[in-house]
Amino acid sequence: MAALPGSNDPETALFRYTHEYGGIGLQYELGMYMNVRFQEVPNNRFGLNKNVLYNCGAISKQYGVTQPIQSGAGAPDPDEKAVDEIWYVGQKEAVHYIQLESFGSTDFSLNDFVTIHTKRSDQYGVTDGVDPFDGRTIVRRVVDIDTVNHRLTFDRPIAFNYINGFVGKSHTAGVATTLYAYVTKGINVGFSLVLGSRGGVQGKVMRPLRFHEPLPIDDFQSVWRFVWQDIVGYNVADPNYFTLYFYNVSIPVPGGVA
Repeated sequence: MAALPGSNDPETALFRYTHEYGGIGLQYELGMYMNVRFQEVPNNRFGLNKNVLYNCGAISKQYGVTQPIQSGAGAPDPDEKAVDEIWYVGQKEAVHYIQLESFGSTDFSLNDFVTIHTKRSDQYGVTDGVDPFDGRTIVRRVVDIDTVNHRLTFDRPIAFNYINGFVGKSHTAGVATTLYAYVTKGINVGFSLVLGSRGGVQGKVMRPLRFHEPLPIDDFQSVWRFVWQDIVGYNVADPNYFTLYFYNVSIPVPGGVA
């Protein structure tokens, strides 16, 4: 919409908002332009490991975002920088960073995974910790750091709006001011599901095993293959036999691990 011509141009009027439809809009739908219906991204977790609670452990650094973040912001200028020297993911007309409170020159490093969020929770053992269940909690990888102007740039655009200001203070800076989100860097948390006794998992065979041995595939008829087909299923038969363990995990980043 921002790229459309001026408000007096007839083309601008072609954008229709969801509440103007005669029917029912799609979930997360923003509106329609040129007969194309646009939806807001529902979870913003592309490319992340869904078995990891990023930055949900002990906090290393947490700073407030002091300027609104518009959807599409935060990625590098495609005319100037490619992510990992390969991907041009930013939009030319967007803001190519997010603005933070004053932070130290060593507080963030390239390829850090940081969490951007508006809600915090003490419920999971961390004071001012990340709330992983909030729908506006997202993770991004840092690809550029401006320590002079206190700005971060990420591996891909931020697909949510963080434009509603609130009075808060970050865990690290501790000064009350108007913020639009928090940026948290901390310990990543993983889990293991441990079977405590036999009988917790039950298997069922829906179709018996079918074994096939095709003819040799090479010129000398010396390489044999075999394949099989079956349909089986495994289910948790008694959840009382399981224990869920949470612990710190390391995750791979370009050039090392975090």
